[in-house]
Amino acid sequence: CAPRELATAEALLAHARHEAREFHGKDVDEEFQTAERAADDLLAKTKACWEAKQKAMAKPAPPPDSDGDGVPDYKDRCAGTLKNVPVDAVGCPIDTDGDGVADHEDKCPGTPMGAPVDRAGCLKDSDGDGLTDWDETQKYGTNPNDPDSDDDGLADGKEVLQYGTDPKNPDTDGDGLTDGDEVAKHGTNPKDPDTDKGSVPDGLEVKVAGTNPLDPADDVKELKCVELQIQFDFDSDVVKQADYAELERVAQYLKENPELKVIIQGHTDNVGTPQYNLDLSLRRAKAVIKLLNEKYGIDKARMKAEGYGASQPIASNDTEEGRAKNRRIYAILKCE
Repeated sequence: CAPRELATAEALLAHARHEAREFHGKDVDEEFQTAERAADDLLAKTKACWEAKQKAMAKPAPPPDSDGDGVPDYKDRCAGTLKNVPVDAVGCPIDTDGDGVADHEDKCPGTPMGAPVDRAGCLKDSDGDGLTDWDETQKYGTNPNDPDSDDDGLADGKEVLQYGTDPKNPDTDGDGLTDGDEVAKHGTNPKDPDTDKGSVPDGLEVKVAGTNPLDPADDVKELKCVELQIQFDFDSDVVKQADYAELERVAQYLKENPELKVIIQGHTDNVGTPQYNLDLSLRRAKAVIKLLNEKYGIDKARMKAEGYGASQPIASNDTEEGRAKNRRIYAILKCE
């Protein structure tokens, strides 16, 4: 398969043919023809070998790559990627943080694995409360689809980011006012039960005494709140006989202080609908008033029943122990 030798042989054979035409002898012609056929056969074989070798050495054409991403079509699982977009081994745009949004479109790279993101690759805030869904579920335990998880009138994001209150507790400081009312209505501190430091909790000033929770000078010193250790059975408004001693204690105090009026506040856990719990808490408060009146002789005119449902928990409603604590009765005493 030597190319130079092949070319030389072809040239010599051509020359020999030319010279042979100058002679017209029969014997010479026959011998030359025999030699010519042998030479032609040898040249043909040599040429065929050379062409086969050249063909074997030729570089094969690359497989088609329609989108030009460097991955041939037969391997490309994401055909039609944009020009200059980095792709992986199977031709798909690279998504480093695995959020489903390719790096070239990701406005928020590095989001946590598994976190819900929007089309731009940024953490979702489905309810628009200022907290991402990821933070609501992973950090705060709030509902990512409810902007106000504890229904206190203050968005979860404001509670966490602006006021530092508990987005799962409608009354963070336990003063009887919801966080939303403290901020929007009364201007009190939702993290301080006695904003004006006048000795009376904000809730008692607003709801019972009618005084200004921002002015310590008008606080009523005689105002006090007594928690009655009365436990109700689940979904019941019947005061158990074992709790009569608690009622007797309050009744005796009221008899000794005839100038006092009392507000009986009922509270529930969060089992059931909000409206049902409001009704149940009011029925419980009225049951206490009925016993104080009928059994211990306290004038009904001195007593008022209020029901707050599950709106003011003092413990977590995630456990039976916490729910039991939230099913409670308060007696709020006020001088006339």
